Amino acid sequence: MIKELKKCFKNFILNLKKLNKNILYVKKQYNKSYIYILFDMLFSTIKYDVNDEEYKLFEFYNLDKNKRNTYLTNYRHDKLKKYLYDKNIINILNDKNKLLKRFKDVLKREVYNINDLSFKEFEELSKSSDKLLCRSASNSFVKTYKVFDVNNYRSSAFMAEDIKKNKLFLVEKYFKNNKVFDELNSDLIVINVVTLYNKRGVNIISSSIKFKDKDKIISGYIDIKNKTLEPNLKDEKFNNYKKVNKIEIPYFDKIINLSKKLSCELSEIKEIEWSFCINGKNIYLMDACLWNDYVFSQLPDYRKVGLIKYYNKNK
Repeated sequence: MIKELKKCFKNFILNLKKLNKNILYVKKQYNKSYIYILFDMLFSTIKYDVNDEEYKLFEFYNLDKNKRNTYLTNYRHDKLKKYLYDKNIINILNDKNKLLKRFKDVLKREVYNINDLSFKEFEELSKSSDKLLCRSASNSFVKTYKVFDVNNYRSSAFMAEDIKKNKLFLVEKYFKNNKVFDELNSDLIVINVVTLYNKRGVNIISSSIKFKDKDKIISGYIDIKNKTLEPNLKDEKFNNYKKVNKIEIPYFDKIINLSKKLSCELSEIKEIEWSFCINGKNIYLMDACLWNDYVFSQLPDYRKVGLIKYYNKNK
């Protein structure tokens, strides 16, 4: 009981510090008193279901009541979940083995579970490519993937042991980015498309790219209409990459159409973030996850998503 009280008190203090930090940030931007901002935050929480972090990110202090009500907050998004997916089938997104089997016909390549391979089969796989692309069977591709260089290991046995040690059980031959992305990043570029399925068809809610820079995941927004990259207000590092605003996403129309097709095939889950890589002219499905980056897509100066209409209809 005492431990639980201490934990609650600690969380309370941390939340107060975060609240104070956000109020001070807004105070510098808005030129209003601390008390005024505090009460406006509380009012926004009651009226628009927005927390203090979202109040800052969405720049609520610059918005009138009509614009404030167009944002889909974390609380509102959570209320939508019972409409967005069937709990009985959600495991297909959490278990990547099931996901890859479900969409085997669109993978256009072989992906193996290292635990299902004999030593001889893995040895043949490692000899057929200079590098192997490995990732977790339970977490998202972009967060967990790692490239293993075959030449760094004395034998296939040592390589297999290292892969298993890292719990990156899904294995395939490494492939290169489409050359359009070479100036942006030499590592794999992951293109994400968020679909929202309904009886009238499939809506595209958001699109972005993600890639790794050392241990950090860099993300940028894709203008769906123009098929180009946009600056990322949350990630200044992304904006520092050369020619970021001049890159047009290759085969983007095909990626959108494939996303819609896959969404219809998995219509039990209404809202899905599909992840793809482009190798030459080939579009590879890499992953599918529940979307959790809806805050990013709604930041000021970005094209507003249409999910708020879905919320208003079902709340």
